[in-house]
Amino acid sequence: MAEPRGKSLKRDESLVSQRLVLALDQSWEDCRPWLTRLGGRVWGFKVGSVLYTERGPEVLSELVGAGFRVFLDLKWHDIPNTVFRAAETAKSLGVSWATIHAAGGRRMMEEASRLQTKDFQLVAVTYLTSLESADLSDLGFSFKKTEEVVSHFVDLAYKSGIRHFVCSAQDLKSLALPKRYPDASWICPGIRLAGSAAKDQRRLASPREALEWGASYLVIGRTLTAEVDWEQKWQSLVSTSAETL
Repeated sequence: MAEPRGKSLKRDESLVSQRLVLALDQSWEDCRPWLTRLGGRVWGFKVGSVLYTERGPEVLSELVGAGFRVFLDLKWHDIPNTVFRAAETAKSLGVSWATIHAAGGRRMMEEASRLQTKDFQLVAVTYLTSLESADLSDLGFSFKKTEEVVSHFVDLAYKSGIRHFVCSAQDLKSLALPKRYPDASWICPGIRLAGSAAKDQRRLASPREALEWGASYLVIGRTLTAEVDWEQKWQSLVSTSAETL
């Protein structure tokens, strides 16, 4: 006899919930319903520049106060002292993860990484998933391929004390990063479900591909939140992801 759909979904959610991060990249008015819809069904919520610019630190306090984990994605890239102080503030507000640009250099990352604890970790951004190899020369890099710059920045950040990384799932596959750095965590944006448009992203992967290639966490955004029938997309995301775990 086939397992009831509701029971099957609940079982699949128990497998994948702690591997999914929902990106709150809209206005607060549009974001708030997602706290009810998926609170407790994902690892936590990512707060990026759009929401943070609207609400400021208050939104972090609200989310943490409600018992949610927060991934602060402001991609700090500044002088070491400034980044250290920003990270120190985020830590004091109860943020669990916060992004820092590996391109900011070793001294910046080493200084900020001193703040890391079990409950507060920095996440190094390597090369945005909206960029591809053709963009490297515009940015002044001598690298010819995306894989080269990602490999360089992962190694630099790792040597600077960081163990969480943002990169495309395609990079995990082509560079075998999980095998090279077995104690690291890989947080992958650019996840697209079947039928979803790529929009401004370039280096994409399906949930199944990302998990098979070694992703530790999947950042889910517009591929879910922009859908009218989001529940059907959620069920597809959960069931597809569970098949690989």
